[in-house]
Amino acid sequence: MSWIASSEAAAILTANSGRKISTDYVRLLANRGFIRSRINPQKTDEKQFWREDVEHRKVRGRTEKYKRAKDEDSEPARATTR
Repeated sequence: MSWIASSEAAAILTANSGRKISTDYVRLLANRGFIRSRINPQKTDEKQFWREDVEHRKVRGRTEKYKRAKDEDSEPARATTR
């Protein structure tokens, strides 16, 4: 296995998950410990990710319960009368 750039990791996760995964989300997964990462030795401002970790990861969509709760929060509050 080898180290890959964030753009390649995002493309692999997108193919595995069936939904668009951004490079920002790849970095978030690495920061939370789901994917191993390191600083690129040639470019210190770029992270690399372990290909095997990326290939075994599948990102699920939001659950229906979460979607319902989010929709309820976005509805305007109703005035109550006494």
